[in-house]
Amino acid sequence: MAKSIARNVRGPFALTIVMAIIIAASVLVGCKEEPKPPADFQKGTIEYVVDGDTVDVIIDGEERRVRLAAIDAPESASHDEAVNTEEGTLATEYLRTLLPEGRTVYLQKDSSETDKYGRLIRYIWLEVPVDPYSDGEIAAKMANSLVIEAGFAEAVRIWPDISYYDQLKAAQERAEAAGAGVSYLWVENQ
Repeated sequence: MAKSIARNVRGPFALTIVMAIIIAASVLVGCKEEPKPPADFQKGTIEYVVDGDTVDVIIDGEERRVRLAAIDAPESASHDEAVNTEEGTLATEYLRTLLPEGRTVYLQKDSSETDKYGRLIRYIWLEVPVDPYSDGEIAAKMANSLVIEAGFAEAVRIWPDISYYDQLKAAQERAEAAGAGVSYLWVENQ
């Protein structure tokens, strides 16, 4: 294609056109969508809710600590009592109602296996979605989104686990607009 264009246009202008086509093609080849996590799920059972963004889950007979991916809740279970907050206690209580002990859940990995503390990093689904990339299913079935929309956590972009960040950020904006949970704290501090 570049040769046929160069034959029809002569001189330095032809070289400029050919170079523009090559650059545009390389940019298009390099464009990528936001990464999507694999659509496979691991079944587990809630053992204990540690705080507003961390739970213990029985997976294949083994208890594992799981950090909900792409969210952050106020502190309530830190060893440093000075950082624990009333809002964190409320977030923990909410997550305990959403994920009571014995509840079956479905864990979905994004990119990272664990965080620096050895906790699994996962999206936790209340039921297996028909389409895990549907905004409606994320809002209705993903615990990470539900705790944000209730106003007890905020969306955080922690690379490389960002596949659902846009949907979680939208849930946060809905919570803030509604004044839900403790979301007013994030609005006031921005």
